[in-house]
Amino acid sequence: MLPEQPYSNAASRMRLSAVWVSESVRISQEARTHLLAFFGCVVFAVLITWPMVLSPTEGLIGHPGNDTWNHAWGMWWVHDGLANRGGLPTHTGLLNYPDGGSLFFIDTFNAIWTAPIQRLFGLPFAYNFAILMGVAWTAFGAWALAFYVLRDKAAASVAAVAFGCNAHLLGQTYNGITETVNAGWIPLFVLGLLKLVERPNWRRGIVLGLLFALCALSNFYYGLFCMLIGIVVLIHRGISDGRR
Repeated sequence: MLPEQPYSNAASRMRLSAVWVSESVRISQEARTHLLAFFGCVVFAVLITWPMVLSPTEGLIGHPGNDTWNHAWGMWWVHDGLANRGGLPTHTGLLNYPDGGSLFFIDTFNAIWTAPIQRLFGLPFAYNFAILMGVAWTAFGAWALAFYVLRDKAAASVAAVAFGCNAHLLGQTYNGITETVNAGWIPLFVLGLLKLVERPNWRRGIVLGLLFALCALSNFYYGLFCMLIGIVVLIHRGISDGRR
């Protein structure tokens, strides 16, 4: 049996180090690409909601005759409960006076994460910021999915613009229905599902579960859409595997 070469362990460590460095560089470049894409989606959202950015505290995005005021009031109500009543409000005496009644604001997701913003800058700013970030997040979700599938930045940008200004999204923005502007979780869920199906592991399973939970919490209907998409993808995968 030949003795182990003295340099073999060092060479192995160097190869592993090179692989680790290469993978770190790749992840860093990927993160930078996604960060720049998100910034571009924010700029796109500013253009879609123009000229709100010029006076974000002087009005609300949406038509005053639709659900704009209802959702703005709901965001204020949740913030008031968290800031002044010690928790998430589930009962109000401000409606159905004098008895009041149970109430759960349909867009509690946006109301919670924008509560600190509302406290600092006021309700109009928080409401408009929620709409702005909803449009940006929707466009970015489409970009991330398209980039993963196509590996082409230009094609992903086209997908971001197309999904970010689709008729449904613009209509819900105009109607003031803030929870339906959070459509970005749908393509991100599909992205997580594709990654899990291609290379299953427990980490990707946890990420997919978190994406589904966030999607369902932000909008119950979008969570239902993700369930239906997941069923279709899994059925297709099962049929494809059966034919091999």
